[in-house]
Amino acid sequence: MSNLLPNIDKNNDYYFIVSKINEKYFPNTNNIISGYSNENKIKRILSEHLILSQSLSKNKIDIFFTSSSGGIAPLFVPKKLKLVLGVFGTHHLKPDLLDYKRKIYRNIFFKKSLSRANIIIANSNVCKNDILQTGFVNEDKIRLIYHGIDDNKFNNEPLSISENDFIKQFDLSMPYILFVSVIYPYKNVHTLVEAFGKFIQKYK
Repeated sequence: MSNLLPNIDKNNDYYFIVSKINEKYFPNTNNIISGYSNENKIKRILSEHLILSQSLSKNKIDIFFTSSSGGIAPLFVPKKLKLVLGVFGTHHLKPDLLDYKRKIYRNIFFKKSLSRANIIIANSNVCKNDILQTGFVNEDKIRLIYHGIDDNKFNNEPLSISENDFIKQFDLSMPYILFVSVIYPYKNVHTLVEAFGKFIQKYK
């Protein structure tokens, strides 16, 4: 995304808010160094809510997009700033999917963020419906935008030498199903396993 946005839109300036440790992943872009990343979660949360507002004001940011922690915006943002909130997961609204500390934090701040957002972007109808069920926003504030893919990375071109070496190393045979995720219940891996079982039964 850091490479695409400035090329798509020549009329606006884009800034990426990154921690010092992650700055190396955003070369050749306008970066605002603010606070911490997940190397220290407590400091990250404090810096998001207490320090980030100053960085936004200093750099005269007009529109601020965040999808941090499932759709939590900083408590303090400049008054004239427009807030676009990305909600790409609502597992903190579900019973027994997070420990109680994270669930309390996310529930409280999530609802405040929904109320303050000018626009909310959901990446699925499931997320959209979960947001509406909170009762904190009307449907006209929500935009449904699915995740995109980079055609340069996902294509039918022949595999590189390193990719072929990787397949040989782990004795993989084509075709295969790749699941890239942590194993949390809300990631729905059990449905993938069930679907794979049905696939094997049908096609042997």
